Amino acid sequence: MATSVPMQPHVTIKGATTFSEPLVQSARLWLDAVEYKEVALDVLILQNTAGTGTLVLGIETAVSAEGPWTTIATFGAGYCHATKYFATREGATAQFKRLLRWKLDRSDATLADWRTTFRICAVLKA
Repeated sequence: MATSVPMQPHVTIKGATTFSEPLVQSARLWLDAVEYKEVALDVLILQNTAGTGTLVLGIETAVSAEGPWTTIATFGAGYCHATKYFATREGATAQFKRLLRWKLDRSDATLADWRTTFRICAVLKA
């Protein structure tokens, strides 16, 4: 049986700075999928503008909150609607660990007046 949960309800994040540190989803919203073997992430990016820079939404996974965190999917500029599939089994093409979170990478130093609106839904299967 599959379970559907919002990994990130619709959110708009914006700024007008060249500060280049990535933004990471709040730990209280991380998805703990320890009881599941498969996950499908439905990602909808309604807006992703970065002026002259680049803005990348990444999905990361780790065994524990301390990490190490590994990027397993990325989504670039503009409108995007995609579903990505991951599994815990060894040898899976796209593998996830216990925890899942998003990270917004603003590493382009010229990035200013940026804005993104997105949501992520997860369908988990034991």
